Amino acid sequence: WTRVINRSNVVDLEFVSAQLGGTIRARSAVRRYVRGGFREGLALNPLFMEERVARQLPDAGRVPALYAYLVNDRRAVDVSLVWDAVAYAQRHPESLLADGGPLGHMWRSARRSGELSLGRGGAPARIPAAEFFEIANEAARESLSTSALPRGVHTEPAPVHMTFHISSSEPAPDSALE
Repeated sequence: WTRVINRSNVVDLEFVSAQLGGTIRARSAVRRYVRGGFREGLALNPLFMEERVARQLPDAGRVPALYAYLVNDRRAVDVSLVWDAVAYAQRHPESLLADGGPLGHMWRSARRSGELSLGRGGAPARIPAAEFFEIANEAARESLSTSALPRGVHTEPAPVHMTFHISSSEPAPDSALE
């Protein structure tokens, strides 16, 4: 999961840092996201909504939605309420082959051009990208007080405890754990 997401080049470090209350490197941000951050509400890009994508793709929920998006057919996946990724892919077919699909293409294009096309249906509104990203970062900083995410940047994942229930009908219960 980590390699696929890192290769997509869609991680917005300012946005992730604003959510966590401290600076973080891209690889650490992705590692934290795949090790459970996606379940806690950590987002790697303000143009991508985890829950929205998870409802559209198989395996999302079991795996991070961003990963599921990156390895599936992205033509019909609606990734956000603020922009229409499906319409964007239709207007920019080359985005389907770009790293990160339409999400990556749109995000990098906005960073390069300084403009972002937002809106759903009809003609998207063009706004200064810096304005959108500042609003997103401010919202992420404000969400620290109500977030389920642990404050501060942590490089070690939280411990995970698993309990296995093996039925007595299992032929060799001890071998089931090998």
